[in-house]
Amino acid sequence: MIKSVVVGLSLVLSVAGRSQTLDSVIADHQRAKEAILRPLEDKYDAELTKLLQKLTAAGKLEESLEVERLLKFRTHGRVSVIIGRWAWGTDRVVTIQSDGRFTVSKGDGGKWNWTNADQGEFTMIWDSGGYVDKLTISPDGNNITGSNNKGHKVNVLRSR
Repeated sequence: MIKSVVVGLSLVLSVAGRSQTLDSVIADHQRAKEAILRPLEDKYDAELTKLLQKLTAAGKLEESLEVERLLKFRTHGRVSVIIGRWAWGTDRVVTIQSDGRFTVSKGDGGKWNWTNADQGEFTMIWDSGGYVDKLTISPDGNNITGSNNKGHKVNVLRSR
């Protein structure tokens, strides 16, 4: 039986006599998910690489470029960590896509790319407003922090 108790501002879960904070449960879940997904993503990346070689050898430039673009945004299999919906302030949801684009619930959007995938660092270039965000995703994949070129701090949470 699962019991939950709020202690101060921290939620503590007790499962079979073992207590954990909600943050540690989420972090454990993320690590387990990555351990399962990593071999599948590695295999997918290898298959994409083979497909790229075949398309290039066959002279299919347009298809080759599309596969190459997919591979570019799958750097070290970390793309799945960042993909999804993010609560950007109180009134916007940003959806980061695997193709290097992002959309915003209020109609804006732009492009993103890894600057250092191993460290979870990436850049978002907004289509309007001239904003360029230099960001880092947390190790548990639930928080993005950083700043933009206009001096504003960025701190967003994954949207559920």
